[in-house]
Amino acid sequence: MIYASKRINGKIALSYGLCEYAVPTKETKKVAMDLAEQIACNGPLALRAAKQAMTTGSSLPLTEALRKEKEAYSSLLNTKDRLEGLVAFKEKRKASYQGH
Repeated sequence: MIYASKRINGKIALSYGLCEYAVPTKETKKVAMDLAEQIACNGPLALRAAKQAMTTGSSLPLTEALRKEKEAYSSLLNTKDRLEGLVAFKEKRKASYQGH
């Protein structure tokens, strides 16, 4: 596709496995906002750590990338947000993350 400068639509991208789902253009903004809200409900520290691990790890050999992932997880072990997530899960309620 790159060499031929071939443009494709969402349905074709989906069939090639280039995306997880495709939506009609008129629904794009709503679907994007729903996804953003879903992501924003997660712990900000965990999201930041995951993003950093994926960003730095994607260009590293697998063993180094896995080390980065472990470092990211380890940085969260002693946070109040992690404890809040564990308690909320145990109590079957939605967690209230504060970024601490």
